[in-house]
Amino acid sequence: MAIALKVELASLRQGDGLTAAFEGRAHEVPVSFFEADMEEGGSVPLHRHPYAELWIVADGEVAFTVDGESGPARIGEVVIVPAGIAHCFQNTGRGRLQMTCIHASDTFITEWL
Repeated sequence: MAIALKVELASLRQGDGLTAAFEGRAHEVPVSFFEADMEEGGSVPLHRHPYAELWIVADGEVAFTVDGESGPARIGEVVIVPAGIAHCFQNTGRGRLQMTCIHASDTFITEWL
């Protein structure tokens, strides 16, 4: 099977060089993602999206707060948040947190709360 499109993660790195962002709209696909490498204690504040979002924890430990309830996620686990639900997360492990964050949208739409 031929590969229709190949994108190097390095070309998607943003400001700090630790997070890669892929918006599907630019490539005519219906999903977007972040490949995150977060420092110990790092966090993302409360927000929501008009579409579902999921994270695949590749390394480390993270605490998610989803609709007011908190809980941990560890390497090898997947966290899913339905559309419109407020959520945030923080790296609670020792060392770096690595996750893939998949947005069920061809572009990122975020309402910061």
